[in-house]
Amino acid sequence: MNLRFWKRTSDSDGLPGRTGLWLAGILALATALRLINIGKEPFWCDEILSLDIATSFDSASEMLRYLAQVEFHPPLYYLIIRPWVGIFGASEVSLRSLSLIFSLGIVFMVYVIARRMFNDRRIGLLAAGITAVLPLQIEFGQEARPYAMFCFAGCLAVFAVWEHLRSGRRSWLVLYAAASAIGLYLHYSYLFIAVATALWWFAESTPGGKDRRRRMMDWLMAHAAVFVLFWPWMDDLLYKILLGRFDIFGFERNLVSSRAPNFFGNLLDSVIWVTKDNYVPVVQNLAVALAIGVFVWVAVKMVSGGAGERGSGRTFGALVSLAAIPAALFLVAPYSIPYSAIIERHVIWITVPIAIVISAVAVRAGMKRGAVLIAVFIASLLPYIVGIAVDDSLYDSYFRLQEGAEYINEQYKDGDIVIVPISILRSDFAHYLREDVPIEVLTPVQYRSHDIWRGRHVLGLIENEVQVRIPKTSRTEVFDKFDWIVDKYDPQRVWIYGARGDDYKIHDWFDDGVWRHGFRSIGGVLQLDLYSKR
Repeated sequence: MNLRFWKRTSDSDGLPGRTGLWLAGILALATALRLINIGKEPFWCDEILSLDIATSFDSASEMLRYLAQVEFHPPLYYLIIRPWVGIFGASEVSLRSLSLIFSLGIVFMVYVIARRMFNDRRIGLLAAGITAVLPLQIEFGQEARPYAMFCFAGCLAVFAVWEHLRSGRRSWLVLYAAASAIGLYLHYSYLFIAVATALWWFAESTPGGKDRRRRMMDWLMAHAAVFVLFWPWMDDLLYKILLGRFDIFGFERNLVSSRAPNFFGNLLDSVIWVTKDNYVPVVQNLAVALAIGVFVWVAVKMVSGGAGERGSGRTFGALVSLAAIPAALFLVAPYSIPYSAIIERHVIWITVPIAIVISAVAVRAGMKRGAVLIAVFIASLLPYIVGIAVDDSLYDSYFRLQEGAEYINEQYKDGDIVIVPISILRSDFAHYLREDVPIEVLTPVQYRSHDIWRGRHVLGLIENEVQVRIPKTSRTEVFDKFDWIVDKYDPQRVWIYGARGDDYKIHDWFDDGVWRHGFRSIGGVLQLDLYSKR
C-alpha cells in the first residue's frame, strides 16, 4: 500500500484523479468477488420462488393480487424482475446481475457517505474497500433476492438525511421519502433501517435554536410523504398481520419468541465474519479475537490520545445508533429465528455503518495504528471470504434441486409420483420437473383439499401460511397422508425428494414389505430416494 494515502487530505465534491483510481480499483475488486459462482451455482429455493412468482402470472395485476393475498413480501422486487427477465432472460447470471448492480451501488454509496460525514476521502475509500470484501455483502450481492437492493435504498436515505441536516435544503427530503418508500416496497425488513434513520434524524432535529420548528416540520413532512407513498400497500400488510390472529385448519402462528442468550454476539460475528459452516478451525476464531482486540486497542489509544476532530464524536454516535437500533429491532422481530444458513440478510444494512466506523477509527488513529488495524481485520476476513466464495451446490442440497429434478425427468415412467416433505419445496422442485410429472407435498398432513391460488409453480395460501404455523405432526397423521396420496394416484414408483432419514417418519411408511428401496439419498448432497412396488 502506498503510505502516502494516509496523509491528511481534505475531500472535495468531485472525484480527484487519484481518488477516482482508488475507487475504480475497489469497485473492480467488488465486481470480481461477486462474479465468483454467479452463474455456476444453480438457483436455490428462495431464488426460484422469486422467479416463479414473477413469471407464473399472465399479468402484473394478477401477480399483485397473488402477492397481496398469499405471500409475505411486498411487491416491488417482483415488479422489477418481471420485465428484467423478459429482456435479459431467466438464467442465473441474468437474474443475479440485478443484485450485483445494486451491491456495487452500495460500495459506491458507502464511499460517498463516509467521505461526506468525515470530510475525508481516506475514510471513504477505506469504508468502500471494507464493504467490497465483507462476506455478507458478497453473498447477497450475487443472490437473486432484494437484500442488496433495500440496503442500497437505506444508503440513499441516510445520505439524504445527512445532506439535509448539513445544508438545510428541503430538496433532499424528496430523495429521502422516495428511497424509504422504495425500501419498504422491496422488503419489510427495511423497516429496521427506516426506524433507525428516523430516530437519528429526530435526535438531530430536537436541539433548541431559532430553526428548531422548521427542522421538526421537515422531519414530519418527510415521514408523512413516506406514509402516503406506502399507503396503497398498507391494507395488504395489515391483512397479513391480522391473518395471524386466526386459526387455519387448527394451525396457529407459532413463531418462537425466545432467543439465544448470546444473540447479539452471534449477530455481530455473522454480520462481519459470516460463515456457512457449523464449526471453523481454531485459528479462524483466534484471528477474529485478534481483530476485535486490535480494534479496541486502537479505539482506546485514539480516545486517550485525543485523536479526532471536533464533531467527530457526534458522527460516530450517529453511526453506532444506525447499526445498534436495527440489531435491537431484529432481536424482537418474529422472523429472527434461524431458518437458513444465513439469517442476517435481514440486517445486511448493519455492515454499512460498521464499515464506516472501522475506517474512521483506523484513519483518525494515525498511520501506524490504523495500518495495523486494517491489516489484521482484512487478514481475519480472508478465510471467511474464501468460504463464502465456495460453490454452495457442492454441499448444500437446497442448491441441487435442478440436479435432483433432472434425474427424475430422465428416469420417469408412467405411474411415478414425486413427494416432498414441506410445502416450499413443492413449487421450487416443480420449477425443474417435467410438467407431466405429478408432485405432492406431505405437510401440512391435515390438509387435502383445494388451496387458494395454489399452482404448480406457486404456493397456495395455506401452503404459504404453514411456514409460520408449524403444526406438530404425529406418525399416524403422516401415514394417513401417505395413504391418501397413494390411493389418489395409485403409483408404481414413488420418488421422495428433500427428506432426511428421520423427517416425519417418511421412510417408515414404506417398511411394510410392499415397497423396495431402489435409490438412496447421497448424504446431504442429493436427498433423493426412490421406492418401487415389488
